[in-house]
Amino acid sequence: IDAALGWRFIFVAMAALALGLLSVNIFFLQETNASPDPKALHLKTMLASFGQVLGNFQSRRFLLLATSAYCALLSYISNAPTIYKSAFDVDGVDFAVLFCATGFGIIFGQYANRKILPVLGILKVLRIAGLIIFIASAASTFLAITGHLTASIFTALMFVFNTSFLVVVSNSMTLIIDPHPKIAGSVSAFFGFVTSVGGALFVILTIDLFNGDAVAWGIGMVLTTGITFLGFMLTLRSRIDFDES
Repeated sequence: IDAALGWRFIFVAMAALALGLLSVNIFFLQETNASPDPKALHLKTMLASFGQVLGNFQSRRFLLLATSAYCALLSYISNAPTIYKSAFDVDGVDFAVLFCATGFGIIFGQYANRKILPVLGILKVLRIAGLIIFIASAASTFLAITGHLTASIFTALMFVFNTSFLVVVSNSMTLIIDPHPKIAGSVSAFFGFVTSVGGALFVILTIDLFNGDAVAWGIGMVLTTGITFLGFMLTLRSRIDFDES
């Protein structure tokens, strides 16, 4: 769209997609909450719901770890155009193709997630996914430091990262919501708010520091994904109240 029509039309396309999604929601999706709470959107009710989430060990812990993973993802999204240009001299449509290719990792990862969850259980899957995003980040950093990181290798590593990022987020979200079935909508909204704002603040604080430097950016990725992976490893299964069946 940018190459053919200019960057302004990106927002036109986004508006069209949003209108399409809104139409689907209005005309094709039915309400699943049979007993909605008329006070659910009152400020006092929402704050009480958010407090309930933060007061629960399981929800609080996985919200923190998912937020750390979001910091890594938004850092990648924000810095990718600059890194591809400064480190590999790739931009324009070529960048768009490579960036798009990494996104297919999400599809592969979610398919694998559905297959292995019943076999390994949710915590083991989270640990494996956390390890994968950490290894992908560490490998990218090491290769950047040694001067062996190329555009194709970087794309492959970010594909691997994406296979497991959404596995981390989706399964963490399940564990965050599970203790609060009566306020699942509020918990889901709070999850989206905290992870998005946390990731955005991380990008704001680091975007000038990284400035397209693949090494500096990689170190940031290692730190954020390392927190997520270490958090999963230190979480005892006995502290998780979740029925695997």
